[in-house]
This record gives sequence, structure tokens and C-alpha cells, in this order.
Amino acid sequence: MDTKEGDRGIKAPIRRNLKDSIFSDLFSEEWYADDLARELFPGLPEGIHVKATNAGGVMAPGPIHDLVLIAGNYAIIAAEAQSTRNPNMPMRILAYEFDVLEPLLRGMRAKMLRGVNAQMPMVLSFVIYTGTEEVPDVMRLTDSMPGRPPKDCVMELSVKVIHARNAPAGSKVGEYIEFCQIADRCRRESGGDMELYAHCLRKVCEKADILQEYLRVKWVEVMGYYEDIFNQDVADEAMRLDAREEGREEGLAEGIEKGMEKGMEKGRAEVAVRLLADGMDPEKVAQFTDLSIEEVMNLKASNRVRFILADSNQNRPIRGQALRWLE
Repeated sequence: MDTKEGDRGIKAPIRRNLKDSIFSDLFSEEWYADDLARELFPGLPEGIHVKATNAGGVMAPGPIHDLVLIAGNYAIIAAEAQSTRNPNMPMRILAYEFDVLEPLLRGMRAKMLRGVNAQMPMVLSFVIYTGTEEVPDVMRLTDSMPGRPPKDCVMELSVKVIHARNAPAGSKVGEYIEFCQIADRCRRESGGDMELYAHCLRKVCEKADILQEYLRVKWVEVMGYYEDIFNQDVADEAMRLDAREEGREEGLAEGIEKGMEKGMEKGRAEVAVRLLADGMDPEKVAQFTDLSIEEVMNLKASNRVRFILADSNQNRPIRGQALRWLE
């Protein structure tokens, strides 16, 4: 990890593991980080150097898609790439921003205690949405709060959502969104064939002139990233098949067990009927057959016992046979 000391106590660790996120790798490059900062915040003054950092350590482990751009003392721009809708993005970005702001606020403590204007930098929040579903242009922290929070004293965080329909024309962030959508289409059309996928992605991006400078430098790493995704998809599908087969076997075993239980219950009832027909006391029948006294009395009142009593061929001593069976 390459750690640089940012302005006013802000640390900027640059994590350049492309397998974590093409988004964070792409816009951590110096020539793209400045472009992204100015595309997201056109009001950023000229001449301010932009540094990129990944905010980490505040969320659960997993793929790193978050990026924080630190524009001197003027602005902190937090952005996260998302391919699916997630209503929790304001909360997540708040956590990322706090991760960067915490050392800054610690360095400003003396001014804050003296009541001096500490001149905190602007903090701007963005989601870079690469999917195709309809998404709002703005998400707010209060949307996740219960009821209707009061406007005059509640903590609020507004997140601007950048998507294919509102990305600045000709922007690098617009190219990134288009690249992700091209990658998804090629992935579906390749049917899991990595060579076909790579050919599709390269040709379509070249024709559309999408991220060509970056892809020329990082093509091998990009393919490694997507190969990992392919391998994970295969592993996930295998796990789903195993789980389905395991569930089928468990269901079959459960069915056999239930069938055996049902058969044994039927057998006990048949023995109980014949013992009752042979004149055995119901309480003893319940003891021998492991049936409840209520079940035995219901059997005694049934037509099955009367039918056996009426049939002379069936009305024979079976107590010894029954007791041997019970043993």
C-alpha cells in the first residue's frame, strides 16, 4: 500500500488491486482522477491537485468499489460504483466519508474548541450507477429513517446518482458506465466462453472508443478481473446445484422416513384391531402397540373390529402372533 500524507491530516492510501474494482483502479490513475473530480464537481477551481484514496475499514470486507477524491483543502468527493439498486448507499457513503474526515476533524479540534471558523472542505457524495434499471437522480439519508424526520435538526446526506441518462456527454465517468454495460452484454452473449467474451469486449470498446488509453495499459489485468468473476460464477452455480441435489436427497430421505412411520402406525393399528377383536383389554392393547388409549378406543368403536368379529374365518387367536411381532 502506497500511503501519502494528505492536506490537513488527511491520509490517502492508494490501493491499486484491480481485482478489487476496475472503478477504483481506473479513477485512482492520476490522469483520470482529476477528470472525474471535475466531471462530478464542475465548480472545482483550476490548479487544485486531486488525490485519490479508497475509504476502508468502516464497512464489511468485500470488493472495494468506493473512491474518495481529495481536492486539496477545498473538497472531498466520495463516489461508489454500483451495478444494482441499493437504497442504503447514503448510509454507506456516510461511513466512507467519516473514514476520511476523522483524521481531518482531529486536526481541527483546537480551532473547533476555540470557536474559530475551521473552514471544513466541501463534502460531496455520488453513486456511479452502471445498471439499466430506473434509478432516482438523488438519494437521501433521511429516506432510510423511520417516519418523517424534522427538517430543521436531523442529519441529512444527499447523494447524487450518475447513470447512463444523466452522465456528462463525452465524460470519463460516462465512458466507464458504458464500458460496464458493454461488459455485461458481452458476458451474457459469450455464454461463459472467456475467449469469446474478451474478443467481444475488445472489439465493441474499440469501435465505440471507450476507455482506450486505460484498456491498452491494463488489458491483461482487466481480463484477469473478469476471469475471476467467471470462475466465481461457475463455483456459485456448482454450489447451487449441490445444494439443490442435497435438498432433493434430504427430501427423499424424509419421504422414506415418513412412509416408514406411516407404515408402522398402520401396522400397529392393524395389530390393535385384531387384539381388540380377540378380547384383549384396551389398556393392555395400548401398552403392547404403543398407541394412546384414545386411539385404541377409537379403533374399538370402529367397524374394523366388528367386521373381524363377524367373520368366523378371521376370528381366531392371534395374541401370541401379535406379541411376537411386538418383540
